Amino acid sequence: MGELKGLLLKYDPDDPAQGVFVVSEATREAVRVEVAAQVLPASVIFQVPDGLAPGAYRMEVRARFGPDLRTGRLQAGLRVEAAPDAGPSSDGPFSPDE
Repeated sequence: MGELKGLLLKYDPDDPAQGVFVVSEATREAVRVEVAAQVLPASVIFQVPDGLAPGAYRMEVRARFGPDLRTGRLQAGLRVEAAPDAGPSSDGPFSPDE
């Protein structure tokens, strides 16, 4: 599970254009997070999508304000690493992209 904290994070989970998205830095492909345990104005708790290819990613929250679709981006990037043959580490396959 992941958590984003901030302002104006609430979105309509029934609108496929809105939500939390994991965006590949290499391909610009956006993968929408399909499972959110909590969607509040100041916090979103979500399940990171399975099957992301190794590489650098950015997190985005897209939400409608009136007729406009607005996008907020997490300043820090994320890096997905291939799981070692022995299985994932206790930290999981994700690490901050610093």
